Amino acid sequence: MTNATPPPPVPSVTMRDGPLFAVLAFVVAAAVMIGSSLAVAVVAAILYAIADPNQGPAALTAKLQGISVLLPTLFLSQIGLLVVTLVAWRLTRKPFRSRLGLTRPRVTAFQGVAIVLAGGVPFAVAILAASVMPTFSDPEGILSLWANTPLPLAIVWVVMIGVLPGCIEELAFRGLLQPAFAQRLRPWLAILVTTILFALLHVDPAAMAVAFVLGLWLGWIAWRTGSILLGIATHLVVNSGWNAGQMIARQLDLAEETVVTALAPIAIISLAAFVYAVVVLVRDPMRRTDAAIGTS
Repeated sequence: MTNATPPPPVPSVTMRDGPLFAVLAFVVAAAVMIGSSLAVAVVAAILYAIADPNQGPAALTAKLQGISVLLPTLFLSQIGLLVVTLVAWRLTRKPFRSRLGLTRPRVTAFQGVAIVLAGGVPFAVAILAASVMPTFSDPEGILSLWANTPLPLAIVWVVMIGVLPGCIEELAFRGLLQPAFAQRLRPWLAILVTTILFALLHVDPAAMAVAFVLGLWLGWIAWRTGSILLGIATHLVVNSGWNAGQMIARQLDLAEETVVTALAPIAIISLAAFVYAVVVLVRDPMRRTDAAIGTS
């Protein structure tokens, strides 16, 4: 009597990577980020209420939108996202750089610079989309942040709002989630699903509009170049550039004509770079044969 041949083992990759894995990672990351943000807000509200028991709700809300609350909120939520991303990567049991897209983009240096400069066009479209969306936040809060933040804190804010989301969100979404979805979905659908999740994480409708439009561009870059590095650079430049520009314009009280004059050459350069970048990306610089994103 011969022993029956045992069935082949089920590859662990199906349980440790893929669309379901990506959804679970996103849910955990969203819970961590939202939880940390709420925790900072609650602690800040309690401390402000103790310091001044007679202040009204409007004054308290204004303080919660100030730089002293936004900085720790940004830091803790992004660090939480980073921790979840790294834990999820470890579960995939795949090489760090190749699995998360931290490889050299398969474009020339000149093409890479053009792709980063091109980010101004989708960002401009994103701002237009956000302008027609409702918002839960008080617009006066961010305007006050830009106009009244002291220079040292303004520098810290500009650096942090660029470096932290630029690096960590790209690592999480275009590095971890998008390749996971691409294991079962077509590239364009993997980009779309990842971008929808990226937008949902921003909660506020206006911020979601910005994240969705910009996320489509960042996802396309990651797919066509096989790397998230250009997306990181684009995300960083857009975030830091927008906030730095707003702070300079409002704290120096620049006239609208001055702002338009300063933006005109930037817009022209970005538009030209965008046209060139689209041509480069459409031609598929990777010449890839696999359907996965960032998993080669």
